[in-house]
Amino acid sequence: MRQISVVLAVFFAALSPVMLRNPKVQAEDYDLVYNMKRLGSGDTYVMGSASHGSYIAFRQIDLKNIDQLTYRLSSRNRDATLEARLDSATGPLISTLTYQATKSWENHVELTAPVKEIIGVYDVYFVLKKADEPNDDLIHLDWIYFQRKNWAGSLKF
Repeated sequence: MRQISVVLAVFFAALSPVMLRNPKVQAEDYDLVYNMKRLGSGDTYVMGSASHGSYIAFRQIDLKNIDQLTYRLSSRNRDATLEARLDSATGPLISTLTYQATKSWENHVELTAPVKEIIGVYDVYFVLKKADEPNDDLIHLDWIYFQRKNWAGSLKF
C-alpha cells in the first residue's frame, strides 16, 4: 500500500495546474506591469501612459496553435511598435506590430500581427518600442486576442 501512495504522490506532483483563459484578454487584467497605468472609469479601462520600454505581461499562456495576435488600441499622435516576447521583456521575440497614430485616444482600431510557431506555455510580455523622441504616451491598449490557426471556434466576441 505504501508503494501505491508513493507512486500516486509522484504522479500528482508532476501535474501542474491548468489555468483556462479566454483567448481575448483585457489589457488591464495583466499579471505584471512596468511603467504603464490603468486608465478609465466604471467598466471601461485601457492601459496607457506608456513610453519606450513599458510593458504588460500575462503569465502561463498556452501558445500551441496560436498564429496571430489582434490588438484593440489607440494612439493620439505617436507611431510605435508593440512586441510580444517570451518569459521576459527582453526574451525571444515572437510577434511584432508596428502601428500608426489613430489621431485620437477615442479612435480605437483593431490590428493583427502574425506569431511565430511556438508550442508550450509561457509568460508573454507585450513591450512598447519607440527609441526616438517623443516616446511617451504611446498607446491606449484595450485588449489582446490570441487567435488559433484553423480553429472554427476562433471567433471574436
